[in-house]
Amino acid sequence: MSRKVLIFALLLAMPMFTARAQLFDPEHRSAIEVLAGISPIQTLLEKLPDELPDGGSYKNRLGFAGTVQYVFDLNDKWTVLGGVNLSRSIHEVTLPDTPGPTTEYGTPTLTFLFGTHYHWMRRDHLRLYSGVGVGMTNKVMLAVFFPSPIPTITPIGGAFGTDHFYVTAEFTAGANSLGGLAGLGLRF
Repeated sequence: MSRKVLIFALLLAMPMFTARAQLFDPEHRSAIEVLAGISPIQTLLEKLPDELPDGGSYKNRLGFAGTVQYVFDLNDKWTVLGGVNLSRSIHEVTLPDTPGPTTEYGTPTLTFLFGTHYHWMRRDHLRLYSGVGVGMTNKVMLAVFFPSPIPTITPIGGAFGTDHFYVTAEFTAGANSLGGLAGLGLRF
């Protein structure tokens, strides 16, 4: 069996291993988070798809992005997560014959996210963490034929709530947002 097939099979079996670990060890917890925030970097770097006439220009503007992610606590200190981010570029276009700028929207960008968080403070109702991750999108970023991995850095984030429902917010930069995210989580 080739190495690629083996790796692919292990990735497909990951949800089963996660579910079994949660059954045998109740300290391992799963959660689903729904977050909203500022546009990620891949949306802000997106170019205007249409050709502009001579004297025309455009600027990328901040918009909103939404993220849905699955979070799994490995232990008291480490959490792994995976999810998807949906964002759309906003371009402010100025043409030489028009009195003011117009707004054009780009195509939606779907980004797959993978990351980890290190909890440096964990209490019954409060968690503070830092994290790193990577995102992959269907839009070509730096490479010519293959999408480039987009790093994500979260210097500080926190979650506040009960054992099952919580509010989360973080300052982050990269594939999920360029500034911050906030949202709700359901732990099970």
